[in-house]
Amino acid sequence: MPKRNSLIGKRYEQFVASKLTQQGFRGIKMTPSSSDYGADILCFDLHGNACAVQCKYSTSKVGYKAVEEALAGARYYNCRRALLVANRGFTKNAVNGANKLGVELYICFTD
Repeated sequence: MPKRNSLIGKRYEQFVASKLTQQGFRGIKMTPSSSDYGADILCFDLHGNACAVQCKYSTSKVGYKAVEEALAGARYYNCRRALLVANRGFTKNAVNGANKLGVELYICFTD
């Protein structure tokens, strides 16, 4: 039986996928639960650019490690854009690293 935290994370990924659809992203595909190479969702933006999306559901701000994961996912899946979505925001190091590496940060609240 999956751990409670992994179930919450999966639900958050599905929630983010529905929000991406509402924003006009297309071809939404969830990656496998394990061995996702740093991307939870693959999709295309309004201009047809491939996007890798890393989702982080947390009780605190997300750190730089998640930025690295998002970038690795985009590179692994040959995506033009790397997006990192979190429910609680990002640490200063995460913001600085994302700006330097070209990873886009988004906050997506569930409530």
